[in-house]
Amino acid sequence: MVPVTRPPIEDGAVAVRAGFITAVGPARDVFGDRVDDLGDVALVPGFVNAHTHFELSHLGGRIPTDQGFVPWVEGLARVLRAGGDADPSVREAVRSAIRQSLAAGVTAVGDVTRQPGLVRPMFAAGAIRVVSFGEVLGIGRLRKNLPAKLAAAVDSSAVTDRLRIGVSPHEPYTLEPDGL
Repeated sequence: MVPVTRPPIEDGAVAVRAGFITAVGPARDVFGDRVDDLGDVALVPGFVNAHTHFELSHLGGRIPTDQGFVPWVEGLARVLRAGGDADPSVREAVRSAIRQSLAAGVTAVGDVTRQPGLVRPMFAAGAIRVVSFGEVLGIGRLRKNLPAKLAAAVDSSAVTDRLRIGVSPHEPYTLEPDGL
């Protein structure tokens, strides 16, 4: 192990206000005479989780995972068809997923949602930065849902400085050409 030597506190400081870095520089220039030495710490930027489905986090443990990916996806589809994403615990699960992410150092997510009208107001009011991708399916018997799904996916009424929106086709093969 290589010993790490720490520069004198006078060499660098970071000012943080309301969770944002507001200044970086020599400690005396940033803080004057008030300096708190945090000891041996590493200051890192917030982590990014680029692919989440916070609205499904209430399903944790309800769908067996020991049979492999395909059986898991089939189980998820069964639960969702049976109204599993209408569960009243979805709202609290989203709030909990936001809290857990922040506690783990994740400060920004790309969240794919089938229910933008439900999750986006929670993201807009929250402390995490989000790009909310409205998930769109529209092929075969689901084709009739395409206009409403697309309209919900592009609805920008909840956009804030911490929430941006996007559109995510579930998979390119699950949309007919005019839905892309």
